[in-house]
Amino acid sequence: MTAAISESMRLARFKRLTSGESKGLHGGLLVLLDQGIVSGLSFLTGVLVARSSSKAEFGLYTLCLTILFMAQNVQQSLVSTPYTVFSPRRSQAERLFFTGSLVLMQLVLGAVLIALAYSVGGFLTGFEEYANLGPVLLCLCLALEFCLFKEFARQVNFSHGWNGHALRLDAVVFVLQCGVVGWLFLSGGLNPQRVFLAMGGACAAAVAYWLYGLRGRVCISRAHLRTDLNTIFSFGVWPFLAGITLLATNQSYPWFLTSFHGAQATGELAAVLGIINIINPLMLGIGNYLGPSIMRQYSEGGASALHRFVVKTTILLIACMAVFCVAMALLGGQLAAFVYGPGYAGVGPVIGLMSLGVAADVASFGFRGGIMALEQPRRLLHINLVQLALCVGLAFALIPPYGKIGVGLTMALCNAAALGLRILAYRHAFSQRGRT
Repeated sequence: MTAAISESMRLARFKRLTSGESKGLHGGLLVLLDQGIVSGLSFLTGVLVARSSSKAEFGLYTLCLTILFMAQNVQQSLVSTPYTVFSPRRSQAERLFFTGSLVLMQLVLGAVLIALAYSVGGFLTGFEEYANLGPVLLCLCLALEFCLFKEFARQVNFSHGWNGHALRLDAVVFVLQCGVVGWLFLSGGLNPQRVFLAMGGACAAAVAYWLYGLRGRVCISRAHLRTDLNTIFSFGVWPFLAGITLLATNQSYPWFLTSFHGAQATGELAAVLGIINIINPLMLGIGNYLGPSIMRQYSEGGASALHRFVVKTTILLIACMAVFCVAMALLGGQLAAFVYGPGYAGVGPVIGLMSLGVAADVASFGFRGGIMALEQPRRLLHINLVQLALCVGLAFALIPPYGKIGVGLTMALCNAAALGLRILAYRHAFSQRGRT
C-alpha cells in the first residue's frame, strides 16, 4: 500500500511539472530541459550530416541553416516578441483574440519568408561558390512554414508559462526527426536535402498536435485583428529592424567565409559552431525563460524590480560563461576532432575565440530584455547597426588573410563592443523611463 501511494504521488508530481502553467524553479527547469531537447536534436543532426557528407556538402547544409535562423529571427521580431510583451497585459478573454490574430499573421509571414528565401537563394546559385545550393534550398523551403510555426508555438507556450506543453511539443519533433534521420544515416541515404524534409515533416506533426491542444483558446475576429495588428506593427517595427540587423551580423560569418575561402572552409566552420553550440541548451533555455520573466518583473514590480532582476541575472550569466570559455579554450579542439572526425582537427583556436564572442552576447541578455521592457527597442536597432557595420569592416579586413581565425576575431570583437553599448543604452533607458 505504501509503495502504491508513493508511486501515485510521484506520478502526480510529474504531471504537475509537465502540464499547464509552470513558474519558478520548476518552470525554469522545464525550459532548460526543453531547450536541451531542441539543441541536442540540432547537434545530433549536424554530426550525422558531417559524418555522412563531404565538407562542401556540410557547408551547404550550414548555409541553409543560416537562412532558417534568419527566417526564425524575422518571425521572432514581428510575431513572438510583441506577443511576449503584450500578452501578459491583456485579460484572459482578450488573449483569445490576440492569440488568434498572431496565428493568422504567422501563417501569412511564413508564406512571405518562403518566397523571399527561394528568390534570394535562386539568385545566389548563379555564383560559382553557391552553384550546388539550389537542391538543398528547395527542400528547406518545403519545410520552412512548418519549422517557423513550430517555433511560434513554442514561444506562445513560454509566454503563458505552459512550459510542460512546450516540452511535449519539442519531444514530438525530437522522436520523429531522430527516427527518420537515424534510419537514413544507418541505411546510407542521409544528405542535407533529406534532413530538411525530415525536419519539416516532424514539425508538421508537432504543429498539428499543438493546434489540437489549443482548441478553445484561440478566436479570430476582424475587429480585434485590425487592432492587434496596429499594436504589433507600431511596436514590432523596432524589434524587427533590430533583430534583422543583429541576425545579419550573427549569420553572415559562414557567408563571408564561403565567399573568400569556399564551401569546404565553411564545413570546418560548421564543426566549430557545432562545438560552440553545446552551450545552446543553457543559453537559449535561459533566454526563453528570461524574456517573459523580465516582462513580468516590470509589469508586476515596476522599474526597481526589473533592475534587480537584470543585475542578478547578468552576474549569474557571466559566471556561467567564464567556465564555458575556459573549457572551450582547453578542450574545444580535441572535442571537435572526436565528434566530427580527424578531418576537423586543428580548429581549437577558432573555438576559443568564438566562445568569447558567445560569452559577450549571452552577458547582454538581461540588458536587451530590460531595454525591451522599458519600451525602448529603437536603442537596440542603433546598437545593432553599429555592430553590423563593425562586422562588415572587420570581416573584409580579417577573414581574407586569416580565414576561420579571422571569423573568430571578428565575432569576439563585435560582440564585446555590442555588450558595452547595450549596457550604456540600458542605463540611459532606465534613467529616462525606469525612475519616472
